[in-house]
Amino acid sequence: MGRLPLNTLSAFRSVAELQNLRAAAEVLHLTHSAVSQQIRGLEEQLGFDLFDRRGRRVVLNPAGEALLRGVQAALAQLDDGVQAAAAAANGAAQRLAWTGVRAPIRFADADYRRRFTCGGTPAPRRHA
Repeated sequence: MGRLPLNTLSAFRSVAELQNLRAAAEVLHLTHSAVSQQIRGLEEQLGFDLFDRRGRRVVLNPAGEALLRGVQAALAQLDDGVQAAAAAANGAAQRLAWTGVRAPIRFADADYRRRFTCGGTPAPRRHA
């Protein structure tokens, strides 16, 4: 079995949580057909069904429930990684923005002081 495409796993999670292909398609800004094809492709790639189909409703079967737990954890971890990268990029921008400051800065309180860091550690205190 090859690697599973990330967009397919995201579609799977939406369908599993909403139990409806059309609702998942709306949330994902895709067509019903595109989401349905992604789910069918995922099931074909895995070699087993993930849902019991009941009219317009789809309900996870035990295999789908097991996959959903793993997919939710994996996508949450990816979200955490993206947030950490954004925070690191933001912090780098703040550090760069302050490199031109020549006058000593006095920090009135510890919370304010913690926002300005040098390499992940609190900025050193400078006394005038």
